[in-house]
Amino acid sequence: MADTPITLEDLSGYIGDKLMGAGISMLFIITIVYILFNISRIFCAEKNHWEVWTIYPLAYLASAGLCISDIGQYLTTPQPAQFSSILCD
Repeated sequence: MADTPITLEDLSGYIGDKLMGAGISMLFIITIVYILFNISRIFCAEKNHWEVWTIYPLAYLASAGLCISDIGQYLTTPQPAQFSSILCD
């Protein structure tokens, strides 16, 4: 893929901060929900079958992995301040 110059139109569509905030908030929300789910299963349920200890943790890990990859993508993407230095050089 060839390097294309970054234009001012590219900078106007930057939404990295919003994606970072969404990733962090979703990671927080799914962690709280998963903790509450486990507490309810441990203290309130009479029977805990295999899916409680296999499928739900895998689903949590997949969701958390998506949030973490979103945060990681934000941290490795150039920010608008870095774009302006590239344009001015």
